[in-house]
Amino acid sequence: MFWDVYTRLCAKDGKAPNVIAREVCGVKSTGTVTGWKNGATPRNNVLGQLSDYFGVSVDYLLTGEEQKEKPTPSEESELNAHAKAILYKYEQLDPAQRVMFEKMLDAALEAAKGKENG
Repeated sequence: MFWDVYTRLCAKDGKAPNVIAREVCGVKSTGTVTGWKNGATPRNNVLGQLSDYFGVSVDYLLTGEEQKEKPTPSEESELNAHAKAILYKYEQLDPAQRVMFEKMLDAALEAAKGKENG
């Protein structure tokens, strides 16, 4: 779905998908764009850059549909700033640390589910 939405937005902008990926996101490898064409999902930071560039939500990029209930601009701005801060910290980690972080996050989510059910 991402590829279909992305290519439609690129065509509307009058540029090739690999050109926008390079100009907007700094993607240097055409293999990355080929991966998207073959079903891979871009990294979160790339999705954010593309959504900003095209003026659409990340949800729209991924599904072709907008969110049912959109957050207010101030809520969205605050959420985006917080998400970007977390993403920035995550990107500073090496691969082993990322795995550890993801496991910790999964454990925290499971604990939260336990509180809701218990």
